[in-house]
Amino acid sequence: MIRQPAILRRVFSTTRQTEKSSTNCTGHEHPFLSLDRNVYKNYGHWNRAVGLKQREAFIMTNPAVVGFSGNFTRPSKTRGFVDHIVTEIAGRYGLAASTHDVVDLGPSLGNAKWAGDLDGQARGILERIIAADVLVVGSPTYKGSYTGLFKHFFDLVDPAALRGKPVLLAATGGGERHALIVEHQLRPLFGFFEAFALPTAVYASDKDFVDGVLASEAIRGRVGLAVDDVGSALFGRQRARVAAE
Repeated sequence: MIRQPAILRRVFSTTRQTEKSSTNCTGHEHPFLSLDRNVYKNYGHWNRAVGLKQREAFIMTNPAVVGFSGNFTRPSKTRGFVDHIVTEIAGRYGLAASTHDVVDLGPSLGNAKWAGDLDGQARGILERIIAADVLVVGSPTYKGSYTGLFKHFFDLVDPAALRGKPVLLAATGGGERHALIVEHQLRPLFGFFEAFALPTAVYASDKDFVDGVLASEAIRGRVGLAVDDVGSALFGRQRARVAAE
């Protein structure tokens, strides 16, 4: 399911103007203003941060978070887990959101040697992943690693296409012994792409789910920490874009 994006546009003219414009016409706080406060509230820099520059613009047009899961059967705990994280990110930061899995890619993936060999549906998913502002990737653990079709799909991605992109790493497995898949398998893969793999990765085992739905409060808490990382990454990228203009 693709949720409609919120168009987020903020211009700081002065600190006073920023404070006055902190709510939209409905009286609700803009999502990106909430992002700024989430990033700075733990450091006590909120007032100082908004006064760093006059007329400093933070603009996000159609920002999106995209999830991709390496499951090749349904129903899937892994896809549900990835979608849970995507929904948390989208809800907190006002982003458009979509989640996909290997099943969505269809039969063309298995025969594809290059991205151009994918059919239209699979190419569309690949394009969404490359264009995403934030990527959430997850895989069930198979023989101590991610699934083969998950890896095959990313083999088709241009090595430079994900450079600098914030990527939240997630995985599921039968027990705790597979927990290091996120560090020993997923993190090196996205290191190759020079993506920004977020510091907090999330692993969940079978006991953390009830009827296929994430139920563990401990894992939900870790997801919350990972979502905090997303806010810091988004804010940093926006600052870098503004500085480059």
